[in-house]
Amino acid sequence: MLKKLVQTEGVSYSPRLNKRAYYDVPLIDSISRVYISSKPFVRIQLWDGSKKIQEVHTTGENYFDFNYHRRYEGEFFIRIQNLASRWQVVDITIIY
Repeated sequence: MLKKLVQTEGVSYSPRLNKRAYYDVPLIDSISRVYISSKPFVRIQLWDGSKKIQEVHTTGENYFDFNYHRRYEGEFFIRIQNLASRWQVVDITIIY
């Protein structure tokens, strides 16, 4: 089940991911910060076109700063991948 809430400064998602599953969140033209309100063990990758721009792994942080504006043609998204060995819900908010 996916829950989506629109906020004034960003968008929140709560995908439920099984072991090694990932969830892609399309972006418009920029991303400032990603907040993580749950404590999952995940990998977050920023993709612009066919290039992986940045990759971070959660180790207890509440947010990650990306501060990136789209530069290439093609898809622009972040990929959230579950690194735990069990199902987990990932609560994130993307700030544009």
